[in-house]
Amino acid sequence: MIKVEYVAQTDQAIDCGIAGIAMLVKCYRPKVSYGEIVSSLSLPCTFSYFPGSLASQATWLWDEDYRFLAELYGLRYISSPHQGNATDEHYEEYLQEIKNYVDRDIPIMVGGWDLYYDEFYRTRLEAWGMGPGQTGHNIIVVGYGRDGIYYLDPGAVVNKRDNVGHVTYLQKYEAFRLAVTSFPGVGKLYYCAYENIAEHYWGKRRSR
Repeated sequence: MIKVEYVAQTDQAIDCGIAGIAMLVKCYRPKVSYGEIVSSLSLPCTFSYFPGSLASQATWLWDEDYRFLAELYGLRYISSPHQGNATDEHYEEYLQEIKNYVDRDIPIMVGGWDLYYDEFYRTRLEAWGMGPGQTGHNIIVVGYGRDGIYYLDPGAVVNKRDNVGHVTYLQKYEAFRLAVTSFPGVGKLYYCAYENIAEHYWGKRRSR
């Protein structure tokens, strides 16, 4: 597993991308705080002050934001070349690329991850009358094995999935495939990551 400092999102529905990208940045720049990242993006520091629709507009991040953080902190931004494609061939390449990055100790943020295919969230969604393809999330992939991928959930604490957050969860490969291919539009097969390009080397993060 790749060791990643856990950052919790502060709102149940909005800032999983900000918390997720903060985890990636802190792998290489551990002294950078969540608050500094929020300020760098000129985002409100407390998202719960904003009503739903306005909060979504104020806190939704795009590739341009992730690239900006890469330039700011001396990192190289990596994104999926398969975004928006859900064919079997694209998925197999997508999954292999994620595994290759993990083998190099590079954690991956997977976006457009359909909450419906996670056992914890599915029960909630069905209680609210929601089904597949209606709600996406960001997770941080930190490992993989024979049965599936291992990930951190930025929403674990705020959604009361766990009290501490830095718990690694397993999602089996078939459920992962459905989770990353069912979200409509460009949300399919999305991932992003950072690599260190600055001179200072922050050390390996994989626990042996």
